[in-house]
Amino acid sequence: MKRVIIIILTSMVVWGKAFGIVTEYPSTINISANGGSGSSTAIVGYTITTTPITQIANKSGWLSASVTSVTSAKAKTGNSADWYLSLSVSASANTSLSSRSGSVTVWFGRSPISTYHDEVTFYVTQSGNSATVSPTSITVGSVASAFSVNVSTGSSVSWQASSGSTWISPTSTSGSGSSSAVFSVSSNDSYDERSGYVTVALQKVTVRQKGKKVSQLTYANLRGASHGNPTSYVEGSEISFTNPSSNIPGYTFAGWTPSQITSTMTGNQTIYASWEANKYYVSFLSNGGNGDMENQQITYDTVTNISPVAFTRDGYEFMGWSTNGTEDVAYADNATVSNLTATANGVVELSAVWKIINPDPPMITPSSGTVISGTSLSVSMSCSSEDAIIYCTTDGTEPTEESPVYSRFKIYDKTVVKAIAILPNGARSDVVTAEYARGCCDNPIISPADQAEFYHSNQEVTIQKVGTEGVLRYTLDGSDPTIESTLYTGSFTISESTTVKARVFSDTFFDSDIVTANLIREWLRVETPVVHAESEFTGTETMVSISCGTDGATVWYTIDGGEPNSHSPKYKEPFYIQEGCVVKAIAAKSDYTASEVATFTIAKKWSIGDSMGMPDHAFTTSPDAPFIRVIDNSSPTGESMKSGAIGNSEGLMMYKRTVLTTKVQGSGEVSFSWKASCEQDDEYEWDHAEFSIDGVIVDRIHGVTAWQSKTFDVSGQGEHTIAWTYLKDNEEKAGEDCIWVSCFNWIPAEPYTHESDVKVPYDWITRYYPHTVREYESYEAAVKELSSNPQYTIEEAYLIGLDPTNHQSTFTASICMANGVPIITWTPDLNTNVIERTYKIWGCNALDDLDAWQYPTNALHRFFKVTVEMP
Repeated sequence: MKRVIIIILTSMVVWGKAFGIVTEYPSTINISANGGSGSSTAIVGYTITTTPITQIANKSGWLSASVTSVTSAKAKTGNSADWYLSLSVSASANTSLSSRSGSVTVWFGRSPISTYHDEVTFYVTQSGNSATVSPTSITVGSVASAFSVNVSTGSSVSWQASSGSTWISPTSTSGSGSSSAVFSVSSNDSYDERSGYVTVALQKVTVRQKGKKVSQLTYANLRGASHGNPTSYVEGSEISFTNPSSNIPGYTFAGWTPSQITSTMTGNQTIYASWEANKYYVSFLSNGGNGDMENQQITYDTVTNISPVAFTRDGYEFMGWSTNGTEDVAYADNATVSNLTATANGVVELSAVWKIINPDPPMITPSSGTVISGTSLSVSMSCSSEDAIIYCTTDGTEPTEESPVYSRFKIYDKTVVKAIAILPNGARSDVVTAEYARGCCDNPIISPADQAEFYHSNQEVTIQKVGTEGVLRYTLDGSDPTIESTLYTGSFTISESTTVKARVFSDTFFDSDIVTANLIREWLRVETPVVHAESEFTGTETMVSISCGTDGATVWYTIDGGEPNSHSPKYKEPFYIQEGCVVKAIAAKSDYTASEVATFTIAKKWSIGDSMGMPDHAFTTSPDAPFIRVIDNSSPTGESMKSGAIGNSEGLMMYKRTVLTTKVQGSGEVSFSWKASCEQDDEYEWDHAEFSIDGVIVDRIHGVTAWQSKTFDVSGQGEHTIAWTYLKDNEEKAGEDCIWVSCFNWIPAEPYTHESDVKVPYDWITRYYPHTVREYESYEAAVKELSSNPQYTIEEAYLIGLDPTNHQSTFTASICMANGVPIITWTPDLNTNVIERTYKIWGCNALDDLDAWQYPTNALHRFFKVTVEMP
């Protein structure tokens, strides 16, 4: 019994677990969105060989399916129990954008299949439809609005719309085919932009909503009024404006344009204030006059004439209108006025101002200024105004109703008579005055006279009293002199421009006229200094002298271009500069205005002597191929003169040359350094250099050498020529084909003039021109020339006393260079007593040639002399 149970269970297990390996080809059946069919085959393994039967057990509702075949698979698998199960499926069109998945389950077994089976499930996927949306990004304004998203897809395809943001709502959550999804947007009450999204047809669309836009408000034509209205607004809102908190004088606010901000306005706005000019009235008060005048209406800021006066008043003259009820006239009759009050409908009261019609002034006989010629003078008065009473005084006081009433009287001495006419109503005439005296004081005389100019402090002023009568008084402040002014006792001095006034006062005579003299101080200006120097110089130094045409003036100077003042160096004597500079000079003198500043620029110019190590010595070089300056660190001086570039000569033993030359005076020792870079030729027939003294070759150099120092003696008086010559033959080239020369020095055997027989002092050379001492022979030759008296040399004329020894009678002529031109100055000026003398400057380039003096001079001259031609 137990064995039977075991057998039955085994048989059921074998069938229930009949599948071995199930492999589907393909594993998933794919069908397009438009619908269609597909198939798959499964290899099913069994443990029995009975041909199985199939049945569709289950499937997705959108699928239809059928088993197309069950065939043996042993040829493929090698297993006689394996089978091919082929399935065919079909699907309707997918109307969704999403793909969908389904399955078909097939029972695989033996009859009855409902009892004995196992199952195989086939899987099916159908694609979704495609769709495009536009736009994919949307920006909307801050106010509530709506927008739409367009969908493009198949006509029967359905799609959905949803919002990912609470402030965006779809009007419909679904749609089909190509149509639009519409969304509404709530208002953004924030000033910040916000961002959200919506989903349409499975695609995300970004939505940005702007924050509230704030625009500016500008208020124009306020004319100084203030207000409390906002200076900005949020677009889409509405604002009503309040009136200005203050009015402008004379105007009433009439409204704003535009009158408010509406929800449709955008952008910055200018709000204009409108004003209406106030109207006011003028009321006229007669102030004792007769008649009527209607009120006059006037508009503020309008110029109007006051209505002509219509009031009258007997015995009075209308003078104008007062604004305060007093006698102060503010406006004349029919005057032009404006803005009498700023108050709307205000009333301005103008009160008439009246003046009593005064009587004519009295007439006094005889006229004022009459001289009392006898013992007395009878005075009478009259007035043309009827009913007027004349009051008078004879002591110079002002007459009033309290003064004596006029009756004919006599005067005997100097008297001031004053009279006034007064009507019974109080109207008063002007006061008239008449003066009488025994004679007239003569006018004083002021010296210097009016408009005279003076140039220095302590200008003496005198005032002359003419005649014996009276006392002389004066003022210096421009005021008229009175009996209390300063009594003139003698001359006085002034130092500034002054108005002097003088008058003679008398107790018996008429005072003199006031005499005025405006005396004008003119400040003399010190003449601008003159800087005497060469604008360019070579050598170690150059002399600078400064002169000023104003005697006694003090000169200050600078050489660094700074402005000179009293703390700058004071000029005392010529000085020397070693470098280029800007000389500035100013001159001043007590009681003078300081001069203008003189400016003179001096440039240091390079010379061959600088590179040769002896700046004050003159050198020359060939004009066609000159020696040139080179910076040479191997030279002891750091620079040297290099021979000029020359090419090959034209033939055998014919040389091209470049020469450097200088001259020395008398005996002495010459030294220098040189080096070469050319062909090596001990016989000196090829390229080489020569050093010569007075044309005699004393040394040669060739090849490529280092610096060589040389020293030679020069003998004999007079001038000697020193020369360095580089020679080039007719072919080939070696090295740089040149020589270099540097470190020149000349030591004369007789360095000082006083060792010679010349007796004339030469201190001026050693003091002012130290670099010319070595040319003492030229100096000696100069002093041995004939003087202006041909019987003597210059030296003899000096020694025998022909030159003046009394320094007070000395005639001095000076020569200096200014901008390369010699300038002569002399003192004293001998052109007196209608005698004209001619001063001439002669120049030459060397002192050893007495025939070389030339007139006029030129830029090449180094020495100068002055001649004076007498008439």
